Amino acid sequence: MKTILVACGAGVASSVLINNALQELLRRNKLEAKVISCRISQIDRYLPTADMVITTAALQGSCSKPVVQGTALVTGIGAEKLERHILQLVQGDEMPL
Repeated sequence: MKTILVACGAGVASSVLINNALQELLRRNKLEAKVISCRISQIDRYLPTADMVITTAALQGSCSKPVVQGTALVTGIGAEKLERHILQLVQGDEMPL
C-alpha cells in the first residue's frame, strides 16, 4: 500500500481539502493508500515512509519522492489531469505530468 503525504503551509485548510479529495479519488477507483496530512514544516518527519508528496506549498531543497503540486484539487482547475497523474503514481506507473 502506498503512503501519500499531503502537506500545506499550516496543515489545516488546504491539506484537509486535498486529503478529502484524495480519499474520494481513491474510493472511486477502488484503490487503497495511507494518507497523512501535515504542515510543510513537518514534512521531514513523515517523508521517509512516504511514497509521494502532494503539496500546495513550495518545498525547500530537493526531495527524493515524487512531488505533486496539489492546488488543482482545491480549486478544481485542472483537477482531472492531476487526478490521472496521482492515480498513475499510486498504481506505480510514474509518468510526467
